[in-house]
Amino acid sequence: MVRVSVRTAGKQPLAGAGIRVTRDDNLQPAQFGVTTADGEAMVALAGLPFLFVSTGGAGDVIETRTPGKIAVFLHEDGVAVTPDMMRANDGKLVAKGDTAVQLGAGVSLHHLFTVSP
Repeated sequence: MVRVSVRTAGKQPLAGAGIRVTRDDNLQPAQFGVTTADGEAMVALAGLPFLFVSTGGAGDVIETRTPGKIAVFLHEDGVAVTPDMMRANDGKLVAKGDTAVQLGAGVSLHHLFTVSP
């Protein structure tokens, strides 16, 4: 589960910001959320395995987390972003920031974005 808070530079909650959570390995589709009136969004990470096995040079490595990214978007017209807009990428979404994270099943993350609308 990923919790995202979006605030303006003046520390005010920002409603209607789109949130996208992706895994770096692209083995699962992106997960989306939208902030509520209090500037908060929760994004469930459906299908995220508990263990990740990497077969590399020195043998198998078992990890409990995998690299990913959280990104926040605003609509250029000032309207609230919807998950459908993000899936379709209507061409009017403006990226306002992203951050690299370590995603894992059973792990809760919280990230605060401060953006200028």
